[in-house]
Amino acid sequence: MANPNSSGATELPLAVYAAAARLNRFEQLPGTSAAPTVRVRTRAGRWLMIHAARLDGPGGRQTGIVFEPASPTQLSSLFLSAYGLTPAQQRVATLVLHGHSTRQIVGKLHISASTVQEHLTAVFDKVGVRSRRELAATLLAKSP
Repeated sequence: MANPNSSGATELPLAVYAAAARLNRFEQLPGTSAAPTVRVRTRAGRWLMIHAARLDGPGGRQTGIVFEPASPTQLSSLFLSAYGLTPAQQRVATLVLHGHSTRQIVGKLHISASTVQEHLTAVFDKVGVRSRRELAATLLAKSP
């Protein structure tokens, strides 16, 4: 990959360098949760996922970059963070967005049904909705 500081190098979007930097960090710190992926919004308003991967071949080690449109599910954590949800609220909301019932959420997160409801009430208040259906419609409709 071209160095952004070398003279005559082709400049790439900053998000490409960010994905490559995440890949380097990912390789250097085993067990890190920062995947070598970056979400970015294009000038046209669409969301992209930029993935970085290490390629080893006859030409030596290189960094491969893959661009793909972001799915609504991939964007949900971004939108949940934007609403100021706590990590626990985000976990519950994500499971709701995946269609899980309260009973299933209780089983997956090992919390009580009343705790699930408390988190959902807080999520609804922060997002400005009244139901699971409205939550899904509000968050998943954000991706053009």
